[in-house]
Amino acid sequence: MKSSLNGQNSTQDNTKSENSVSDNYKFQQKAFKWSISSHRKFCIICFSLGWDGLTPKQIQKFLPDISRFTLSKHLNDTRKTIQYESLDFDSLPQQYQQDQVFIDIITYWQINKSRLPDCSIRKMINSE
Repeated sequence: MKSSLNGQNSTQDNTKSENSVSDNYKFQQKAFKWSISSHRKFCIICFSLGWDGLTPKQIQKFLPDISRFTLSKHLNDTRKTIQYESLDFDSLPQQYQQDQVFIDIITYWQINKSRLPDCSIRKMINSE
């Protein structure tokens, strides 16, 4: 009777190890892909909060479905490509220079010298 129990346990152990391998494979397949819309929302959040001292945790308040690791990597990649030393119209990426939402963000920064309120940012990204 002991041998049959041991045989069942080893079968269960093999099944567990196979499941963990397949779970890891599934996790790797579900990597987040930045669409044009999600990247635009990301940029709205970053320009609204201001680039200085911006953390992935702050961004994740507005994009909770995206992991902090993914946001961190995208934030670093975006910082490399965008000149954000001064928040003016020249610092906007070319595709956003005629976008009214981004024009409003820059205008707000120039007038108030502070970040936009969270409720305003949520309205902008939810209007997508």
